[in-house]
Amino acid sequence: MNDHRKRLIDYVELLADAKAQLKLQRELPSANLPVELVTAMDYLFSQKERQCRRIFSEAEFVGLLELQRRLDLSAEQMASHGHRNLTEVLTSTEWKSVIWFARVFADKLNNTVPAEV
Repeated sequence: MNDHRKRLIDYVELLADAKAQLKLQRELPSANLPVELVTAMDYLFSQKERQCRRIFSEAEFVGLLELQRRLDLSAEQMASHGHRNLTEVLTSTEWKSVIWFARVFADKLNNTVPAEV
């Protein structure tokens, strides 16, 4: 499997798992984990969009765009409500939407054959 594809799938799996997010927050207490989770999408996907088009199928790429949209909505909500704490963010409707979509999407990513590189 392509390394970048694996990193993105690992990231989607982390977004799908609230318990894993809380564990990571405990391991990195000084990190603003909600912001880190949102900005990771920019690094892993937005800045590498051409590469992602080659290593993900069209349907998977559309899924990544949808995940990015949901993360953007959650980031807007965090900014407007001042949520900086993961526990608060996990209760927001927008973040619950991210988790739900990431769960479904992670299953799809793990059950498909990757696009040719």
